[in-house]
Amino acid sequence: SIEENKSAEGKPYASDRELWTMRQAKALLETKQYEECQMCCDNALNAGFQFHNNDDAWLRVYKGDCFSAIGQTELARSMYREALIDLQSPIIYQKLFLLEAKDGNTEQALFFGARCGLAAPFVPEQDDKRIRFYREFADYLELQGMEYDACLHRRHALHIYKENPDWKAPTNWTIPEDLMTLNRWDTSRRLETCWNKILDQYAEWQYGT
Repeated sequence: SIEENKSAEGKPYASDRELWTMRQAKALLETKQYEECQMCCDNALNAGFQFHNNDDAWLRVYKGDCFSAIGQTELARSMYREALIDLQSPIIYQKLFLLEAKDGNTEQALFFGARCGLAAPFVPEQDDKRIRFYREFADYLELQGMEYDACLHRRHALHIYKENPDWKAPTNWTIPEDLMTLNRWDTSRRLETCWNKILDQYAEWQYGT
């Protein structure tokens, strides 16, 4: 197994080899060297590393991203689900939502979209990812005839835009007046109710969560 360094408190740090592997895999993915990225991930996952910070789960996510990019959606789906076993990240749920939506799997897409909303929130530094999720899920809900729920997501997105004044908020959204009067706390509570209702309806899709 990989040799560990430890902090003054005795907690293990990731080794230089593990850190290099994570940087290398991410760089290969970002430069679209998908086969090389998969090999890098496989070599690390099969080497018996003692991973830190859920790095093994993120390597599976990188592999899933590679498979998704080359159109192998079933393999991508499998990698994302494996990653969810140890890491219930909203980022992974969002990837599964987009994958299922693209494949036309409505129930699964709604389920994973709701799981993304209810997962541990994105940190403030990831407001751009939160905006993307609310907008994409709103568009999908609207396609399914769930217009009011779509508007609720867009209303919440506007709160985030307001907190990031350098970002340009959409001007073509039509949102009911009763939603426009809600503050961020109110929209958060209503969104939670919305997501839980979807999960209750499609509970059979709770694999890998």
